[in-house]
Amino acid sequence: MLVAVVVFVAAIGGGVGATPSGPATTANGSEAGNTTAPHENPNEVREAGDDRRVSAYLASRLGDRLTESALAISVGEYERGRAPLDEEYGDLLDQYGAVARDLDEEEVAERFNLTREQQRSVITTIENLEATRAEYEAAVEEGDEERRRELARELLAGAEELNQTATALTRQYTTLGNETGIDFEEAQRAIEDAQVQVGEAAVVIEQREFTATRLTAETNRTAVSVSRPATVSGRLTTANGTPVTNGLIRVRTGADSVATRTGRNGTFAATYRPLLASTAASNLTVAYAPARSDRYLPAVRTVPLSIAERANTSVTLTEATGTVAFDQPVRADGTVQVDGAPEGAIGGIPVVLAVDGRRLATAETEPDGEFVVDGVLPADVPAGETDLEVAIDRRDAAIDRSAAASSLTVRSTPTTLSLTATADDGRNVTVSGALTAGEGTALPTREVAIAVGATETERVATGGDGRYSETVAIPDDVEPGESVTVTASFDAAGTNLQASTATRQVTPPQSSGANGGGSADTVAETTALTSLLVAGLIVVGALLVIGRRAVRRWGRRLGSGLGLISEPGDDAPPDSSTPGDAAGARAETNADAGGEPPSSGTPFDRARTALSAGQPDDAVRIAYAAMRSGLQPPEADATGTHWEFYRRWRDDADVDRTRLRTVTEAYETAAFAPDSVSSDTADDAVTASDELAGRRERADD
Repeated sequence: MLVAVVVFVAAIGGGVGATPSGPATTANGSEAGNTTAPHENPNEVREAGDDRRVSAYLASRLGDRLTESALAISVGEYERGRAPLDEEYGDLLDQYGAVARDLDEEEVAERFNLTREQQRSVITTIENLEATRAEYEAAVEEGDEERRRELARELLAGAEELNQTATALTRQYTTLGNETGIDFEEAQRAIEDAQVQVGEAAVVIEQREFTATRLTAETNRTAVSVSRPATVSGRLTTANGTPVTNGLIRVRTGADSVATRTGRNGTFAATYRPLLASTAASNLTVAYAPARSDRYLPAVRTVPLSIAERANTSVTLTEATGTVAFDQPVRADGTVQVDGAPEGAIGGIPVVLAVDGRRLATAETEPDGEFVVDGVLPADVPAGETDLEVAIDRRDAAIDRSAAASSLTVRSTPTTLSLTATADDGRNVTVSGALTAGEGTALPTREVAIAVGATETERVATGGDGRYSETVAIPDDVEPGESVTVTASFDAAGTNLQASTATRQVTPPQSSGANGGGSADTVAETTALTSLLVAGLIVVGALLVIGRRAVRRWGRRLGSGLGLISEPGDDAPPDSSTPGDAAGARAETNADAGGEPPSSGTPFDRARTALSAGQPDDAVRIAYAAMRSGLQPPEADATGTHWEFYRRWRDDADVDRTRLRTVTEAYETAAFAPDSVSSDTADDAVTASDELAGRRERADD
């Protein structure tokens, strides 16, 4: 065993010490340069803990793939352009991101990801343009003028979209090059070449299909209000002066808009009355918007404009909810009046419904000013008497903001808090349950306090489905074999919900050596502890070779493999599952409220005992933990999620991928889903786990 540990430590030291030679600019200002560092495999570099050189190596690999993709795009080979941005790029980016976190360079990792996504978008846009161009050419051959103009407009819009995305992408390349020292000039030229090719094709189509237009516009006054609107008039022609008839003209400032059409000689007139325009408005936009099948190009003009004064308004409620409880509808009907506005001219004014100052919903007025707005009462409105208010949802507009209110009674709603609790022989209790209100509505993001005996040990937030799960320590004053009460409580202060509490009794199991016997199990445990101490001495020595971070990860793997570590590692994300420890803890648990001690035998025997006792979730968790411990990935972090573990092992020659997926899916349902796995599914998962662990052991032998 000692030899194996030494080899393992040496392997870790090789992985962490990767360093490409040559200067590289980094996000926090290390040595700058404009040349790409030569590739060096981190496994072949022996300096300890040199994260910066590992970072430069991975950045170079990512940069190479981006450039390879860009070159393929420029010659129209789009599938080949996608390939370098595939799963391998994602794996490299994950590795780079892990190192970047240690170097406080997460923004660079995010930029590598954004650059990939923008490059993928460029590929998709060009492919769509080529498909549209093929349709366009077919419409030209068929002589379908309307269809070909519609397609031509799509091509022009797509070319503009590509221009914007490609421009943003080349800017990303510049920034990324400055941050990493990688030369992206070749990739930038390739993207610009593709951009130019599409742009030139768009110009040809525009000249072939469309006629440019000229638009004139003026107003009879520049200072306007609700009671003093402006008349906007003008003319629409082609570039050579030919009138454009029946053209759609839109007059707009901010959210205010009015439409009209040109007459036989291309002239138009419209009345513009401000309602929602900002009091800071300084101009009015007049635009010609051709139909998709028209042969004309759009045109835009602006004319000066200002808001002279704000109009008075009032809000009247005709009907409103009087009593409500959590998750029930709240509704208000009413009317908005605006001084100086003619009948039927005040549609589209936004109104907001609020209860106790909290926005619940918005709606818009009909042309006559009437509105109906409804929402649902959230939990965060305290129970008792409060106000329901409807107000105009605009400030600093051409109309004043006004509101109307009515009284509202908010009733309290009972909640239900469920709790299961299981103790292991590592002085921990795993608790889980769900918080619901009324007829079973889940309550997410609510805090549940966990206490063991008289000591509050943890506060945990419920998830999106209202469920919670946590592993907490048993206080030192609770003796092994002594029953203790586990309490979960929800404090509903400041809400319209009622508090709730749940309790369970658990009994921490007695140590297997409590009677002083020298059983084989005790000897095995002593041997495991001795091995761990030896490994600990090696870890101390390895600090001088491989760096603190690698040792910490190796220590977690070793501890998890021996079943002695149940805390998630430092590198695990907050919401990640850590089956290597949490599931392992569950594998040695007692039953919850009136549970029985775990059965003897292998973990798979205990899993089948749990299955026979009608506990399929426990059976799956026990079997999964035993299977995972049996596979013992030498290169993996024990804190990886169940799907990370699956992806790590699915292509191993000694592991049956179908069985591994069966176990993984069953474990996900047992550990995280609100419903239990079926007995049949659990039986399949236990059998598959046993076979996977046994096959791997035979392969190792």
